[in-house]
Amino acid sequence: MGIMGSLMNCALLRNKTDPCIKQMMAYRKTKNIPVIIQSSEGIDGRIKRCIKKFGGSMHEEYPIINACSANIPPSGIKPLESLYQVRYLTLDYPVICHLNNLNSAIGTESAHRLKVTGKNITVALLDTGTYPHPDIIRPRNRIILFKDFIDNVEFPYDDNGHGTFTAGIMLGNGTMSGNEYIGAAPEANLISLKVLNQSGSGRVSTVLSALQWILAKKEAYRIRIVCIPLGCMSFLPCDVDPLSRAVQVLWDSGVVVCASAGNNGPYNSWISSPGINPSIITVGAAQTRGKIPCPEKPLCTFSSRGYTL
Repeated sequence: MGIMGSLMNCALLRNKTDPCIKQMMAYRKTKNIPVIIQSSEGIDGRIKRCIKKFGGSMHEEYPIINACSANIPPSGIKPLESLYQVRYLTLDYPVICHLNNLNSAIGTESAHRLKVTGKNITVALLDTGTYPHPDIIRPRNRIILFKDFIDNVEFPYDDNGHGTFTAGIMLGNGTMSGNEYIGAAPEANLISLKVLNQSGSGRVSTVLSALQWILAKKEAYRIRIVCIPLGCMSFLPCDVDPLSRAVQVLWDSGVVVCASAGNNGPYNSWISSPGINPSIITVGAAQTRGKIPCPEKPLCTFSSRGYTL
């Protein structure tokens, strides 16, 4: 192969592994590393055999991005990345919920006057679940489906509160407040996908499961919007970040994807994934005086902001 070919091969291998995985490998007490394995050809027998050979365990496949989640001992990382079909290895990062603020500051009253109320539109919300609040289930239950990716509970619930809060901002109809507090789309239907636990945290792999489910079911349930008020820190380009790749597939399929930027301000370049994707709509936190936006300082101090890789 020659010296130049060897150097190119080494550079290629370095570029196929998340730097955070390398840091975990250097720590002697690391026994297993939770990873997302992205492949250029799908998760085939060679990848599965390699995982098993080095004592790892595969959890779930995500055809939406030709990937799978697995636990891998440090000794199995280099053999995995040496497989030509392995596109990238990323850490199965923790994801956390983000806080939205002051629905009235975004001008929903004007939309309502124009009869833009979300009627016949279904929104899929990835969050901590949704409590069947009267503003969502009266006079008609608009939670048309609830799916729990954490504990597999069949009935709608929210053991944190963030998901119910977000659902109210999106599609609460003001039943309990005499129409004083109305969400952006008070006639929209909701699919609630619980991907975060009681503490408001989860894993990239769980979010990928939900996005895979949406891709398969979007026509059956007429899903037109996906709301993702959560994220994880990512130091990767958007074309190798797993969540960014998955939302790109949804966007290209005709689904509008909205994600929160995160709460990592005021420093630049701290937007969370999947908000780093340039195709989707990424939303920061609005600075207001009461209910009036502040044009001179539109972003709250804590709101994440660009640039991204």
